[in-house]
Amino acid sequence: MASSIVQPYKGALVLDIQHLSNVVVDVVPGATRGLRREKEGWARVDKELSTNVPFQAELLGVAPDIYARVERLTEQLGSVREAQLFVSKLAQVLDETEIVLEDEREGVVATVVDAARRTAKRKDPTVLAAFEQTIRYHGQVALRAAKTRRRNAEGTEEESESQADAAE
Repeated sequence: MASSIVQPYKGALVLDIQHLSNVVVDVVPGATRGLRREKEGWARVDKELSTNVPFQAELLGVAPDIYARVERLTEQLGSVREAQLFVSKLAQVLDETEIVLEDEREGVVATVVDAARRTAKRKDPTVLAAFEQTIRYHGQVALRAAKTRRRNAEGTEEESESQADAAE
């Protein structure tokens, strides 16, 4: 399967996110709308919070350990984002693998269809009946392309006629 375009995937195939078992959530569709997201400049804000909250917590009227909560959430976000990168890459690899495998399978189908057509032409026409669904399946794209070409040709003829009428 290796070629200049298709190479075996050498990355990790296993991801253990058990450490996130108390963190990951499944939200009903649409429920994330309106939730606040990290904005540009978070690193500067994090530094400011780490520097000032411990000394200003009482004055602000917040718990003295509130920054520890920020640290914990930031660490959890980092773990989730790291897992997302891995999962995104793996999803990409799986999508590409699916496409390559489908292409290979379609090539095998094309070989069978070609062999059936050759056999029907040279030896036994009844062989086509045994592969009727396969031949129909294989020819779908060609039929769709022919319909599109026909539709486009009809559209071109109509445009030519309307342009000729407009020129008169």
